[in-house]
Amino acid sequence: MLAAAWCERSNTRRRAAGWAVLVALACGPMPFAGCGARVDDDREPTVIVGAPGASDLTVADGYVYFTRASNGAGSVSRIAFGDPRPAVLYPSEDRPRSIAVSQGHAYWTSRRSVIRAPVDGGSSQALVASAQDPWHVAVAGPYVFFTETPNDCIGEGTVGRVTVDSGVVDVLVQGIRPCSLAVSSPRVYWAQDVRVYFMTVDSEPGEEPTLVLDDVGSVSSVAADETGLYVGSRNGVFRLSAGEVEPTALFTEAGGAALALDESSVYFASPAGVRRVSKEGGEAALLAVDETASRIAIGPFRVYWISGSRILALPKPR
Repeated sequence: MLAAAWCERSNTRRRAAGWAVLVALACGPMPFAGCGARVDDDREPTVIVGAPGASDLTVADGYVYFTRASNGAGSVSRIAFGDPRPAVLYPSEDRPRSIAVSQGHAYWTSRRSVIRAPVDGGSSQALVASAQDPWHVAVAGPYVFFTETPNDCIGEGTVGRVTVDSGVVDVLVQGIRPCSLAVSSPRVYWAQDVRVYFMTVDSEPGEEPTLVLDDVGSVSSVAADETGLYVGSRNGVFRLSAGEVEPTALFTEAGGAALALDESSVYFASPAGVRRVSKEGGEAALLAVDETASRIAIGPFRVYWISGSRILALPKPR
């Protein structure tokens, strides 16, 4: 499972947190409804765990897996809905960032590495031990894809691939600034500025990537599945189905970050909070007012997201 991703950094979080404090003073301590915002779902989010420094999360096999990074240290944990406390699986990680889970293993990026480890705990393995500021991670069959984004996505980076069984590491494309990554076999997608590119998952290093989408505004998040490619940008949320040349706008207001998909819907973070829109289009429902909403993950029954120093959950819309 891939959690769609974008380059969220600490200064963005500080601004969002400061805005949330102002909203809380005006509207009360839980600014998920009211204060002028019309919420389309009247159920309140549940705080499932306090997670200061939370970087990313994903849902697999009944658990929410999440990474935390703070003051140079970090951890990888998991929690089931309703559990009183999380299980810290890997407590001494070096600034873990993005996380994915596939076939009994968790994969995450840290300050210099791409890591693989059993989901129930045990010994971890560095698939890539000397990466340059790796950030996003995604799994497709025997491959683990990752981005290197030096200097907060300002420096030139790469899209890389490591084959799990052999440990062979390939640099698929370099000299770019990849600030989002998604895989839906047979394609791996990434975004740079206002463009989205793809290669096939088994491409040879050095092959020319294909430009699939251009000029939809500064792209912050991409997600993909068998129904198509979904892009969140400064100009909204867009869908590009197989065989299409022009994207379909699903949401045309500012902000479309942290995309996550289920069978019929696209979930995303907007300046107002967590939203949901049908893959076929229509009105985007505001599920929860939360100006600090960042990463989003979808389970069978609930929507999960990082909200400042907490992970929240809301039942999926009826």
